[in-house]
Amino acid sequence: AVVSTQSTGIRNHDSKEHGPMFLTVSYMNPHSPLDPLEEDIDRVPDSVDNTIREKFSALMVGMDMGVRQLTEALKARDMYDNTIIIFTGDNGGAVQGKDQSKSLGGTNSPLRGAKWTIWEGGVKVPAFVRGPGIVPGVVSDELFHISDWLPTIAGMVGAEVKQNLDGFDQSGILTGTANNTDRKDLVLELDPAYQQAAYIKDNFKLILGDPAPKPYNGIYAPLEGDEVRYPDLDDPDSFANFNKDLKEKLTAYITKSDTDKSFDFRDLPEAIGPFEHSSIKLYDLDNDPSETDDLFTKSERFKARAKDMYDHLAVQSQELADLIFYIGDNQDKTSSVKTLTIPGGLTDWTGTEMGKWTPWLRDDTESK
Repeated sequence: AVVSTQSTGIRNHDSKEHGPMFLTVSYMNPHSPLDPLEEDIDRVPDSVDNTIREKFSALMVGMDMGVRQLTEALKARDMYDNTIIIFTGDNGGAVQGKDQSKSLGGTNSPLRGAKWTIWEGGVKVPAFVRGPGIVPGVVSDELFHISDWLPTIAGMVGAEVKQNLDGFDQSGILTGTANNTDRKDLVLELDPAYQQAAYIKDNFKLILGDPAPKPYNGIYAPLEGDEVRYPDLDDPDSFANFNKDLKEKLTAYITKSDTDKSFDFRDLPEAIGPFEHSSIKLYDLDNDPSETDDLFTKSERFKARAKDMYDHLAVQSQELADLIFYIGDNQDKTSSVKTLTIPGGLTDWTGTEMGKWTPWLRDDTESK
């Protein structure tokens, strides 16, 4: 229904009257629950012999049909050849449900991990761009972060960006006017509550803490035949232990933030762990994209590189916290700090209130 509505919007768009068009379509497919249309299941090739993968694939077919509606609408309005189309994702595939009874059909093989992790399988996604001026058939392995889309799109359409942005304009990679990007590093995660951080610089990736806040540390190939789950995720207590550990970490963090006035969550060694005592991993993504060979303890050379990356991440921790929790540029930071409080305290933060998705459109009673 969403796609049909957007297709109608394209067909009704008048560039002379409305100017250029910007459209974002966020598909639910192939998110759980795996409940595809029968007609889409019929379109899945017979080579997909696993029931769960068949449902997952059918959801992908449904999304593909939606993209077809959009492209046909663009062509009907003679807009297709003058439209830049970007297709991308927000995280890696989910491989198994929390009830341990079935898989969710995703696979990120040969990358390690899954959705909910900071392994490459959780944070690296495929993408493609097509449109006027875009060189077809080019595959880039340059670093690209979601914050790069705004300046990159602006660069492709010739718009001037006056703000000082964190993202880089990578339009040159897409148009063939540049071979390399200015982006040489990116912060993947920096979370003192979960005591977890990850940072990529050049071809090296540093991980602090537990990279998988769920038991997804393996490499999960597509399910075949009668498989319904992965053996290393078959421990019925794994998710219960995860939820218990997560709650304990979150409770300890909030309690410490509320009671220990000397606690500085902006300080990486204090919030996540000092370099000497942290759980640290270092991978060479060029030669080890599956993250199976931890280099941190192999030589002093790698340990020194990890220390340099850790120190940079410590600076980023301060800057990020200042950006989020402080107001203004010239105010006294000790007096302008924003304190995060939970109404009623942690005891009232019930499961029904945590992680709940709410509609962004107002209902009829609110809109009247």
